[in-house]
Parts: sequence; C-alpha cells; structure tokens
Amino acid sequence: MKIATINIQNFRKLLQCRIDFSEKTTLFVGTNNSGKTSAMDALGKFLSDRKFTFNDITISKRTAIAVIAYTEDVDSVKNTTITNGWFSEDEVYIL
Repeated sequence: MKIATINIQNFRKLLQCRIDFSEKTTLFVGTNNSGKTSAMDALGKFLSDRKFTFNDITISKRTAIAVIAYTEDVDSVKNTTITNGWFSEDEVYIL
C-alpha cells in the first residue's frame, strides 16, 4: 500500500496542510520555521502509533480544548481565558 496524500490539520503551526506524494521522491522545501519538520513529525507519529501531546495542538486551538477538558458545562466558561496554560480570572476571552 502506498500513501498518495495526507492532510494535516491543527498540528503545531500547520493549520491546514495537504501533502501529495510522488511515485518516487517527495522533497519538503521551505524557509526556516515553515512547518517542514512539523509535517514529518505528524506523519511519523501517525505511522508509528506514537502519542500526540497537548503541545502538538496548534496554539490558537488550545484554549478551546482546555476549556472543554476542565469543565462539563462549556457555556459557563465562555468568558474565561487561559493564560500560560492556566485559567485567569482577571482576563476575558470569548470563545
């Protein structure tokens, strides 16, 4: 079996990434900090059954996920922010 295409979403800085593999060789070319290593890490984690961690999630999505993780009633925390990974009472973040 050959993988022809992969789609990566919300993995580190890759909000949306599609990679089409060629029959022989596929090269990742890009500037520093463009997501080449993140794409390879996502593929490697998937293929080797390594666990994904909270830090693998795109930063802009972490607040929503943390809110869901820390409460059963998401509506009650819609005006709460998470600063440095922790809830903060003095700042407001609207989901």
